[in-house]
Amino acid sequence: MSENSVNRVIEASGLARHYAVGEQVVRALDGVDLSVERGEMIAIMGPSGSGKSTLMNLLGCLDTPTAGDYRLNGEHVGSASDDRLSVLRNRSIGFVFQNYNLLPRINAVGNVTLPLHYGGRSSGTSAAARAALARVGLADRAEHKPTELSGGEQQRVSIARALVNEPSLILADEPTGNLDSVTTMEVISTLQDLNYRDGITLLMVTHDAEIANSAKRIISFRDGRIIEDRAIEQVRL
Repeated sequence: MSENSVNRVIEASGLARHYAVGEQVVRALDGVDLSVERGEMIAIMGPSGSGKSTLMNLLGCLDTPTAGDYRLNGEHVGSASDDRLSVLRNRSIGFVFQNYNLLPRINAVGNVTLPLHYGGRSSGTSAAARAALARVGLADRAEHKPTELSGGEQQRVSIARALVNEPSLILADEPTGNLDSVTTMEVISTLQDLNYRDGITLLMVTHDAEIANSAKRIISFRDGRIIEDRAIEQVRL
């Protein structure tokens, strides 16, 4: 295996996802080649229906491709069993969603421990969750339930949850879509710090050009294909 392959979190070649709708075939993703090096922060942009969410579902092992090859940390994902895909989702990938997806009756620590429990870990979960909350600046909010937290704090709890298993990749789908402009900057700054300070690899879907400029690379989609892939001078927030 080459040194470049070792340093790549994602290698995708000819990645496609087609859906049958009646007699029509919808080419949601139509032959995408993509490489992501460790430590990159990438913004994924494009209009609705361009293939962004389909790509994230495939990269997150939430769906399987119609065609093409996808390797995560060098492992062929397309041929993995459902059990193996579940393990990969739990241990190698952290997810951050627009709507936070926190359990309302459980405090921040409890929400962050969930991936640990799903992965079969039974000891040290509270300490690991508190450490993850500290990394996103919420050590003093650990005992609060989601209803006692602001939107920005709830999203940072979800980021801590994504971090707790020390994944090799974080996928963030419109992570600031429900936030005001000031809170958006706080959340994006948190993600930048994790990327810059800790070297976490991050892919983020966004419709906002200003948010995209917080990344180090912008990939634009249209009609299921990549139409532009460029490195940029990152704007630190």
